[in-house]
Amino acid sequence: MRHYIAQRLGVTRPRVLLRFYDRPLALTYGIFHPTILLSTWMVEQLDEHELEAVLAHELEHMARSDYLVILLATVLRDAFFYLPTSQIAFRQLQQEKELFCDDLAVRTTKRPLALASALTKVWLHRIETPQYARVGGAQPLAGANTLTDHRIKRLLDAPSPVRMRSSRVRILSLSVSMILALAFLQGITSVVLLAAMGCNLLTMLGKLL
Repeated sequence: MRHYIAQRLGVTRPRVLLRFYDRPLALTYGIFHPTILLSTWMVEQLDEHELEAVLAHELEHMARSDYLVILLATVLRDAFFYLPTSQIAFRQLQQEKELFCDDLAVRTTKRPLALASALTKVWLHRIETPQYARVGGAQPLAGANTLTDHRIKRLLDAPSPVRMRSSRVRILSLSVSMILALAFLQGITSVVLLAAMGCNLLTMLGKLL
């Protein structure tokens, strides 16, 4: 199943690892060898179409090289941890990539209700076991409860999916644009804060150079 979806997305030789874990877990990690990690809970609790939708979502992350985008965004966030916009911009970036991969997964599988059902099962599990909500779980798949709720509503309200063919160049350009936007926001915030502190940016650059 994953190879069929991967071929449709142009992803070659996708790796999927199964972890014995009694909680929801679905994420994509790795740089040189990106891998999808699934828990046994996902395989046992989701039906065939729901699992296909989850795999399609994660394969979209792989096709978009989101693991590299998040790595660069994390570096920028940590480098400017003292700026109030860092966490906000980082969360916005994560939310946008999840919503975008939802849309692409639906266009690939043509089953928005399958992904909505999978997210609902994960969401219900987190409600029934709140002690595990902050530990492990399918956070990269489900995210925060408010985001999960928003994603489910979008999928339920989605019109009939139309298959969209996205080239790797377009995928890469979107990712680069998001990173540049984050870097630009951080730079603008730094300039504003330095100006508010009475620092002359040109003078500081002259001393550094």
